Amino acid sequence: MAPPDSNSIFYLAWDYNWLSVRSLAFFSQAKKEGVNVTIIAPYKFDWFLKSIAYVSRFSKSEFSNQIQSRKKVYDQIDFLADRVLGLSSVSYILYLFKRYYLMKEGIFNIHKRIIDQKILRWVTIKEGDIIYGTEGASLQLFSKTKPFKNTLILEAQAIHIDTALDIEEKFTNVKPDREKWWYEKHRREIDLSNFIIAYSDFQKDTFIQKSGKKDTEIGVIPLSSRFPKSGKYKEVQGIVEFLFVGRVGRRKGVDKLLEIWRKGNIKGNLHIVGKEDDLKMNSCPQGVYFHGYQNGQYLINLFKQCHVFVFPTFNDSFGMVIQEALSFNMPVITNNNCGASALLENQITGLIYDDPFDINDLEESIKKFTENPKMVEEYSKNILNRKPYDREDELLLGRKIISAILN
Repeated sequence: MAPPDSNSIFYLAWDYNWLSVRSLAFFSQAKKEGVNVTIIAPYKFDWFLKSIAYVSRFSKSEFSNQIQSRKKVYDQIDFLADRVLGLSSVSYILYLFKRYYLMKEGIFNIHKRIIDQKILRWVTIKEGDIIYGTEGASLQLFSKTKPFKNTLILEAQAIHIDTALDIEEKFTNVKPDREKWWYEKHRREIDLSNFIIAYSDFQKDTFIQKSGKKDTEIGVIPLSSRFPKSGKYKEVQGIVEFLFVGRVGRRKGVDKLLEIWRKGNIKGNLHIVGKEDDLKMNSCPQGVYFHGYQNGQYLINLFKQCHVFVFPTFNDSFGMVIQEALSFNMPVITNNNCGASALLENQITGLIYDDPFDINDLEESIKKFTENPKMVEEYSKNILNRKPYDREDELLLGRKIISAILN
């Protein structure tokens, strides 16, 4: 039991996933120091939203059974969270189900009503408590608790929407509609928050430029790799094998990679891994191999077998795949619109080109490795000899930021 005058942390999440597990780990030290931590709405909300969208496929009893069967898994997760971290949780997925069938309300209206009518009855939030919310799930609770002088922390997973729209306009040459309600929701969450958790300095700078947040109101906690650091460096025997992992679409720059390989000037192969987005990989240029979406050992083998990771994205708040590539000591090619580019030392562990829209810069970076394969070994050894940013660094930084906010 926390001391009566201590702060409490209320963690609002849509889902149990690796990002929410990371955030819970940040709170564990606070819990040990006597701070109450409560998880609000931890169940698989994204799965529920998808199920609602296809609710006509189920009868009422079938849909109820679907939820109950999954609830057993969630109860196990609750048990683990309680045993490991001493955290309590509040569930409302069955209430959502009931409201949907009885009221036939829109799903987002239901979510708003639950925040308004239920959560604030289930939990007692007092002045000075901390509300930690994730992007897209926090507006209603932030709006309700702001007048009580609570500290509102927003974990932002994307760059500021207005920067993203600026990039989209430059990319498509089409003026976007900036008044859509979900864009305004994004802006409101940022405006209401007292502190933002970002994944990179690139992402942080977009909030400073577009929302007027101060440097001291944004903390950067980069993501760590899920893979252990390899003890081997890369050597090229034959031609250079390049690897791209991510959504197969124009926003990730895959069309530019395909255009470069179609010219026939690259003496190397390109392996593309990911789900097709707005590009269909029915016919690949010579030297390009599409593997589809892959995970597990298949993906690990590609990281091991390929030499250089290329990620020509137009906009990524971080880019976890770069962190993963570095775990396998792969030199990386990317640009300044990728937050994880900050992990690289230009011309030492990778190549960072300035303009994400300049295909010539990207092509020249690729050619530097194909025309001088020894660069691969040199850069790979540089990565191998540097201490990686790992899970321990991530937890230390997260706990330090949460502790500073509490105090």
